[in-house]
Amino acid sequence: MKRLLFFSLILLLIGIVSCGKGDIITSKTANVISEGIGGYDEATEGGEDLDVDITLPETDHGDDIVLCDFESVDLEFRAVTYSASVTTPMQYSVVDNPVAGAGNNSARVGKVITGNAQWEHLNSKILDKKFVYSEDGTRFTMKVYAPKAGASVCFKMKSSTAGVPEKEITSVKSGEAGKWVTLEFDIATLNLPDNVYDQIIVLFDAGVNNAPDQTWYFDDIIQTKSTEVVTPPEVPEGMEMFCNFESVSLQFSVYPGDTPGTMTYAETANPDKSGINTSDHVGCVTSGGQKWELLYCTNPMTKPMVFSRNAVFTMKVRSPKAGGKVYFKLEGKAAGVPEKEIANVTVPNANVWTLLTYDFSSFNLPDGKYDGIVLLFDAGETGSGQKWYFDDIIGPARN
Repeated sequence: MKRLLFFSLILLLIGIVSCGKGDIITSKTANVISEGIGGYDEATEGGEDLDVDITLPETDHGDDIVLCDFESVDLEFRAVTYSASVTTPMQYSVVDNPVAGAGNNSARVGKVITGNAQWEHLNSKILDKKFVYSEDGTRFTMKVYAPKAGASVCFKMKSSTAGVPEKEITSVKSGEAGKWVTLEFDIATLNLPDNVYDQIIVLFDAGVNNAPDQTWYFDDIIQTKSTEVVTPPEVPEGMEMFCNFESVSLQFSVYPGDTPGTMTYAETANPDKSGINTSDHVGCVTSGGQKWELLYCTNPMTKPMVFSRNAVFTMKVRSPKAGGKVYFKLEGKAAGVPEKEIANVTVPNANVWTLLTYDFSSFNLPDGKYDGIVLLFDAGETGSGQKWYFDDIIGPARN
């Protein structure tokens, strides 16, 4: 019996070596029945055919660049938590794949156990070669095995050169729980320069606070050339895209966040790709019944707003009801900067994407002081359970 298996394997390997130069060996399973080997007239045991299952090597990735597979190449991540008040830090390790199966049969994977910090993340080593997006592509893929569906997985480019801003894709969700899923992060619309960025940062369940002890697995971070052209939303001259949940996002949190029955917020798939908004991802607010519940930016802009040329903002909103009020407020993190808001804008029709406009020209706001946005949906009302969607926040260009 053992001799039969041995000689079957030898024959299979000979067959692989004899393949033409252009042949590609895939990871499909070969079913082999041997005849007349080692004194056996047939590969039988107990009068029945003996099937030998042999798994062949993984598919060749062609021109793709495998950045990390935890076997032949490793980005040597380290867990980073900035807050000194964290009681449960995130844990990271490389382990034997405990959930091998459909989607990922590799032997080794990365493992993350979440802590209780909101923006804990993994930071890679500095690569020997900086990214050359124009030649090697702008699309990155990563296999993820998530403990829950719909959680944000952020993918960020970082440079070891001082003063270079980090750039990230924040709109990707974890997909199904308890299953290997390949996530895609296309940074084409970020227009990053070649030979500048040389590190990768990954955030699992990004932006969620106090959700420790959740186990994530990930594997096979690959850089590949995009197969489709990404068309960014149209931005008028003199304006800038602040948030579209695709290539650029503001990180929002709910206030009051610790009050029972308050509203909830998530980035989600666009439920109505029609009219003026056919993008894939949008923000979603579900009202909780608090009269002045709101969203505020938790990541102030690195470059404050400039109003000397323009002071107009626009935002696409899909309201669950006609006549709902949507407040738009500007704030600055520096002490003494007064909040300024426009509170008289309403959505005329329900369940239709509508472009709302907020003109702050009459406020004569100074340049370089305001760096945050606050949003109130159905402001002043106490209804709960209503879903509001918003997208494409555009404002004055800051350069």
